Amino acid sequence: MANLKCHLRKNNHLRRFILNLGGQLAANAVFFRLRVLADNLCRGFQRWALQKEWRRHHVQTLRWRLYQIAGKVVRHAGRDYLKVREPVVELFESIRAQCW
Repeated sequence: MANLKCHLRKNNHLRRFILNLGGQLAANAVFFRLRVLADNLCRGFQRWALQKEWRRHHVQTLRWRLYQIAGKVVRHAGRDYLKVREPVVELFESIRAQCW
């Protein structure tokens, strides 16, 4: 019960802090809201499109492991293709299958 009270007290302090982010701190408030939106989008992408072993990673880890995979966009027979190394082909195919 004590842990619950402590958790609720911390959330009340955070809520008051967020609600008071007006006036001179408007830019910080916008940045904070954008950060929350980006985090929610990333979590949704993890749950919706990624395999289970990728769902436990933080946003920064996903950026380094997934978004910075070397690849090359090529055009062949009027269509665009993404060329990547063989080990990540299955990962991209599963993401594409989940999105379509």
